[in-house]
Amino acid sequence: MCYWWERNVTEKKKIQIKKEMIYMRNTNELAAASVKRLIQLTGNQRVSAGAVNGLREYLENRAMNISETAQKLARHAGRKTVTDLDIRMAIDELEKKSITPP
Repeated sequence: MCYWWERNVTEKKKIQIKKEMIYMRNTNELAAASVKRLIQLTGNQRVSAGAVNGLREYLENRAMNISETAQKLARHAGRKTVTDLDIRMAIDELEKKSITPP
């Protein structure tokens, strides 16, 4: 069986497409119950599903950005393993980008 994306596509492109398909399948990495508990820690007893999904989406996007930046830092250092220092440096780098001087 041949999928539409396998026709006349280079191996590199096939790998990229497969990675994208896997990522699209696993978009919700954080459990809704955990995010709901985080919101409830502020004293809220009732939390809507929309609030949980909104915060979960934001946290996942932020975590992906931090992870991608940390991975680049690890590669730049000649390592395959991302360390806690890479994560901290990535957070600092992204915070500096988000703060714009007046």
